[in-house]
Amino acid sequence: MRIGRSLSALSQFRNGGIRNFSAGDKPDIIKPLSLYRKIVRAHRALPSDMRTLGSLYARSEFKQHKDVTNAYQVVAFLTEWQKYLDNMVSNQWQNVQALDSSQIDRLPDDKVGQLHELMQAAREVRK
Repeated sequence: MRIGRSLSALSQFRNGGIRNFSAGDKPDIIKPLSLYRKIVRAHRALPSDMRTLGSLYARSEFKQHKDVTNAYQVVAFLTEWQKYLDNMVSNQWQNVQALDSSQIDRLPDDKVGQLHELMQAAREVRK
């Protein structure tokens, strides 16, 4: 998700270049670096151990997705992280709901593995 590539993908998305979205579905998407910085700032309100875990996870996700050029993936990635940021800012992160099986079934195997590792790390922090 190089900044130039992702911004061109975002502009393509905003300008109607991607046809599977209706006009009402187009979110205001924050630029990747700005979004990442806002997420790290939002983590400052968390307890130390949660802040570290959240910031490291966000950093690794943004690094893993930096070379994505598919506009759909860029938009989906940034949209989900914006939802996460909105939840963090509004303190809804405390009322997180468990993923249902249909959501897990749609994830690629490597993401399921990452999710499992995250779950284990979160349990270690709580000990």
